[in-house]
This record gives sequence, structure tokens and C-alpha cells, in this order.
Amino acid sequence: MMKLKTIKSLIQEILSGAILMMGSVSYAQDGVHIRVADASSSDAQKCVQLQIANPTGGALSLSSQNYRLFYNADNLKLDESSMKQALPSDQYQLRLVQHVAGVDASGTGDLAFENNLGFINFSIVQNNLEKAGVALSPDFVNIAEMCFAVSDETAPMSIILAREEATAAYGRAYIELSSINGESKLISTSVAEYTDYLTQ
Repeated sequence: MMKLKTIKSLIQEILSGAILMMGSVSYAQDGVHIRVADASSSDAQKCVQLQIANPTGGALSLSSQNYRLFYNADNLKLDESSMKQALPSDQYQLRLVQHVAGVDASGTGDLAFENNLGFINFSIVQNNLEKAGVALSPDFVNIAEMCFAVSDETAPMSIILAREEATAAYGRAYIELSSINGESKLISTSVAEYTDYLTQ
């Protein structure tokens, strides 16, 4: 089983090559909401969608994004080939940056499944800046979908969105979003609310 120091080293490498190289930018005053929601499932598979909403309704369109998630590798196993974006393919491109599973982080933080962590890091790059990005509204917008093989459908399933207050003990790589505001400026977009995927 992989040890925690190994995943921390991997995360540091990831941060060094992060795609949100935004230089000098403005920052969004109000944050978006991001959640992991049910997509479809069967006895042996659970699919989820990553979704974002802009509750203020202000002019905001998605630019490039980095997503980091932790999951319970005791019961779930990511099917890397299932990962797909829900954003227009002529404007955005999804890339799986890193996926590791079986990380033993026992005694490190507060995640109930830290003795067998899975970690996913993927980016969605806006590769066509001539077109307006996907507008964020108060309604949730589907960003990406992924599926997991499930060992036991009656056992807990946990997918945690990386952020400082929940996952800092395991590595300081969090979700990062950039957007274009109503003044056509590139901004670093904060997240005001996270909703993880948790079953009992």
C-alpha cells in the first residue's frame, strides 16, 4: 500500500505544474457552489457528476479549472476510462493529471477512510478563448462525470472535494477555478460551498 509521504510528494509535483497559471488577476468576491451528485448506478458501478452553480447570478463564465478529490478506496475504484467532460469539446479539454489509490494515511487527518485513500487530480482547460465560456447561473451546470467500480453497494461510499478545511492534512492541493467576469477579466473564482458525496 502506498504511504502518505508518497502522495504528498506527488501532490507537490502536481502543484508545480498546475494549469491555472493566471499571473496577475482579479478575484471573485462571491464564491460558487460545487457538488458531487448522483449520475447513474448499478449493483457494481456508481457514476457521479461534478456540478457548479453561481448563486449570485452575476455574469461569470468558466475558464480553466483544476479539480482534486479524495475517495474511499476500500469500496470504490475509479474507472479512468469513464471520465468525461460535460462541457463543449470545442472549447474545453479534460485531462487526468494523476490518480492513485491504496494510500495509507492512518492517523493523519479526519477522513474516516484515511487508511485506504484514493486521490484524483484532473484539469479542464479552456482551449478556445475566441468563444465565450460556459456561463454559470444559479442552476447547477454539469462539468464532468466519472464512474467507480463498487465492491459492496451496502457499504459507505465517500467522495470528498479537496479543500483546506477538510483535506489539508493529506496534501495542499485543492480545487482551483478561473472564470471570465462581466468586465471580460480573468478572475480566480472562490468556492463558497462544497457538497461531498457521502452514503451511510
